Amino acid sequence: MFGYILLGTLSFLGCEAGKDKSAVKGNSNASVEQSASSSESGQDTVPTAEVSADRVGFYKTDFPNAVQFRQQTIPSDFLSDIDKGNSVYYDVLDANNTIIGHLRDFMGPVTDEENCPCSPLSLTLTYNTDFTLRNVISVAPLQKYGHELLTEEEHQQMVQIAQNPSEELLALQAPQDLIDGMTGATNLIYKDKVVDKAGYSSWRIANLAVDTAKIIQGAPIQRDADRLQQMLVKARKAADQMGILIEFIPTAESDYLRERALYILAELYMQSVLTGEPANKETEEVILNSGLGAFKEAELLTSLCLAFVEQKVALSFVSDCVDKLEQNEQIATVQSSIFILKGLLLLEEGKSEEALHFLEQGLSTTEQSPQFRQKMAILYSDLNKPDRSCEQLEAIYMQAPLWPNIDALLEGCGDVNEIKNRLDLLHKTAVLEDKVEEPKLVPVMELLDESSTKHSIDLSSGDKIRVIVFFATWCPHCQNEMPRLVDFYNQLQESDLKDKVEFLPIRAAIQRETQSFASFKRQFKIPFSIMTDEGIAFDTFAKAQGIQAGFPLLAVTNTKGEVAYFPSHGEYKDTVKELFWIVESM
Repeated sequence: MFGYILLGTLSFLGCEAGKDKSAVKGNSNASVEQSASSSESGQDTVPTAEVSADRVGFYKTDFPNAVQFRQQTIPSDFLSDIDKGNSVYYDVLDANNTIIGHLRDFMGPVTDEENCPCSPLSLTLTYNTDFTLRNVISVAPLQKYGHELLTEEEHQQMVQIAQNPSEELLALQAPQDLIDGMTGATNLIYKDKVVDKAGYSSWRIANLAVDTAKIIQGAPIQRDADRLQQMLVKARKAADQMGILIEFIPTAESDYLRERALYILAELYMQSVLTGEPANKETEEVILNSGLGAFKEAELLTSLCLAFVEQKVALSFVSDCVDKLEQNEQIATVQSSIFILKGLLLLEEGKSEEALHFLEQGLSTTEQSPQFRQKMAILYSDLNKPDRSCEQLEAIYMQAPLWPNIDALLEGCGDVNEIKNRLDLLHKTAVLEDKVEEPKLVPVMELLDESSTKHSIDLSSGDKIRVIVFFATWCPHCQNEMPRLVDFYNQLQESDLKDKVEFLPIRAAIQRETQSFASFKRQFKIPFSIMTDEGIAFDTFAKAQGIQAGFPLLAVTNTKGEVAYFPSHGEYKDTVKELFWIVESM
């Protein structure tokens, strides 16, 4: 099953949309008349705007191939109270009715500070289709302190700052902090991060650019979620929900919501077939023709069709799915999954030898899940190939040492303890070899202890090995990992490494918490103290290490405060054993 709950998913998606509320109020400087028209995607009505000829000419200085500017309304809860006037943005379309970018007009004060001498901003932010800032354009030159006009060079510097603002600039809650209270000059730490004599505007435009990117990305998701929620209000039966999803999916504005709706539709369809309902070609056609683009469609179909064949339902649909995947231009990225789908289909037809041919090709192409390896082990055993069966079972242990019943599964392969000891040696070698080639220092982190006292944590001092864990209380993977982290801590307190290794758990992303911190600690019987990142320590850490930020994140530092290892984690990983291997080696 896919694990989607219909209404809960929609509620979650509403929170995912970018609701950063730091924009400043003003009136849009585009002259528009509201009208409605049908879009190529099949929506009943799509808001459009007839933009004045002057504005069209202005917009086309940055989008010369544009032929239409389609107005979109920003959901009110995406905007702060002082920014309600700047409540629209535009999709930019070419002659083929394809979106080639986005733009948002903005007019308003630089700050809500009553005594600010700054001239109001009047500008247009333009964006590429991947939501990166393209340009900042304005009819009249922007101004700096003393109402002096920005030079062309300074304007380009402003654009570059907005395209790649520094973390220090974005972290400022108010632009007043840019200025030295004694001298009135720009603080030295911000000197190279803003345009000279335009610090307030640099801060405002950088934040506005980030906020607007989130709005443009999130607004279609929110509109889709609101519309689908309204459509589903009275749909209580699964069949009715499926019908609404079939109607909604072709009209979805956002690929994000379209993809989620497809997963939900597939789950409902699987449930209906499992309970004896007949196959439904209309449903299958919607799933097979997702409209997500080649790459996303390939990912979607391999995931869904593997689930269907493993449940042994709608096998003709799975066969159609294979045909569809073989026509996908991204076939190379999912070739192993196609082999596996073909093999599993043949297996259901009782053609074990033919199935094995395709399944082995799938195995040789990419790493497979323990579930699939167990299926292969059973198949090899049924075909009287015990050595090949044991190879798969040993691979399961290497990949997931805590796999359910792994000891019982290995009994047919010899002495279980000897097998596990041999594999542990191999696994330990692999873990220790996966060391960071060029260790990087952990930046000083500003964290709160459990009494809300702020501490500057500098890991370059103290001469200790540290095991760092960034986690979020609401993160399911973090919750799954927490019992193993508690076990590691308890074993560490009883070991000879107690005084040499420090365990540093850091709670982050607290804005999304729905459970009290005290309740979380009680739930998981946590015996250790936890620091809290209420700022940007987690993002700064990830950026400094050159890694993708995600929860949970485990890191082990050497005595210099440099990250030496990023241990893996997972539901069936033996985190405790691997962490001890690492710290003992250091």
